[in-house]
Amino acid sequence: MAKVLLMEDQADQAALLADLLQTADHDVTICYNGSTALRNLKNGEFDIVVADILVRDRNRDVPDGGLSLMGGIRTMEMGRRAPWDGHLPVIAISGGYTIDTGPDALKMAETIGADECLPKPLDTAMLLDAIARLTEQFTVKRSVTVGSGLPAGAA
Repeated sequence: MAKVLLMEDQADQAALLADLLQTADHDVTICYNGSTALRNLKNGEFDIVVADILVRDRNRDVPDGGLSLMGGIRTMEMGRRAPWDGHLPVIAISGGYTIDTGPDALKMAETIGADECLPKPLDTAMLLDAIARLTEQFTVKRSVTVGSGLPAGAA
């Protein structure tokens, strides 16, 4: 079982993906934009992130998707400001832009640091396989007790 942070702005798709992941015995937290996902990552414990790349913050009508989320995750890891030790795996998903219509979002995600890139519509077996493989390959441990600013166990 993995603790999955799922970022998907379409409520119906988020519900379907969450149901699929929960049926496969994963614990799922849904976020609908990158800002909320980063807040959850700072305050929770997750083994992996599954993020839609092309998401807009509907309240501000600005891009707030997986690309900004991945940038935030990798920046925190490089600056050693992440509240976890190790590499947090990210699976980027997108049904958006392609070479024919604009920038290839999945190629951009790969460049920014996605560990796996999957096009929509998703092949559910590929998604479940990627989660299993990446959570086995990378171990993520909480390095700071939430709210204290101290290393875990140093309260």
